[in-house]
Amino acid sequence: MDGGLPELLTQVTPTRWEGVSQLARGPHSVIFTGRDLAGLPGQPVQVEFTVFLEAEATGCQDATSKLAGQYDQVTLTQSVNDYPGTCITFGANNVVFDGGWSQGRMIDGNMNSIGIDFKSFSGNIITNAEVRNFGGGIRSYITNDNVIENSFIHDNFGEGILINRGNNHKVLN
Repeated sequence: MDGGLPELLTQVTPTRWEGVSQLARGPHSVIFTGRDLAGLPGQPVQVEFTVFLEAEATGCQDATSKLAGQYDQVTLTQSVNDYPGTCITFGANNVVFDGGWSQGRMIDGNMNSIGIDFKSFSGNIITNAEVRNFGGGIRSYITNDNVIENSFIHDNFGEGILINRGNNHKVLN
């Protein structure tokens, strides 16, 4: 085995190996070589894969802390009701937030602040979110390449979606 993984594999049977390795998030490539049943060397096989980390969040502060870059996707597992400030703020680039709308969850404010704020981070995705009753539903300020998809943004006091000083954003349904 090659590709930077620690040699923590143990041969259990002639055709089965088991082991544990700690892999960092992101893309990896491993080359496996072996022997056929006659004991002759086989052709190396390269396997490429990506370690993708997901997390669940129970509310605004939990989601905000998990959108700081340690996870690739964060899913809201409970509705938020009558939230008094900015509910969810991205803290990193290239993260997905799933608001759980298709499971009946919503992000509900008290007509103040922002429901979801991209802050100054780019390449992020908000999907499957219902955002209502905030001063502004979703804000994107000085960011690029963010996506809002399959979401229901309504009954906010100001803008539903505010995009200010950015490029290549997409709003899809």
